Amino acid sequence: YQVERLHNYCVHQIYNGITVQNAVMRLVQAHTANIGENPMWDKLKRKTVKYVMHNFEEIRCNARESLELLDHEYLGLFKQMLLKKFGAYGAEDAVGRKRKKNGSE
Repeated sequence: YQVERLHNYCVHQIYNGITVQNAVMRLVQAHTANIGENPMWDKLKRKTVKYVMHNFEEIRCNARESLELLDHEYLGLFKQMLLKKFGAYGAEDAVGRKRKKNGSE
């Protein structure tokens, strides 16, 4: 019983402990762990995507390095989020401007 209780506590902390500072890393963790289509990781991914989209500007201002990691290491996931947040033209514009600014285009 205590192991189950500990498991439930940990799962609760993972789902409800998402912050501006850790949201992108939790998203990456859920994205990479979701290979086996585990419902727990899928739920975490949905929850963190929603959190990141809702708090995008605050994350951009206060945890920019996490978004840069997402852009460099998980570009497909980053583009999916931009598409959901800004739509097709807004996402292409946001990614295009960033690439030109960084000289990677």
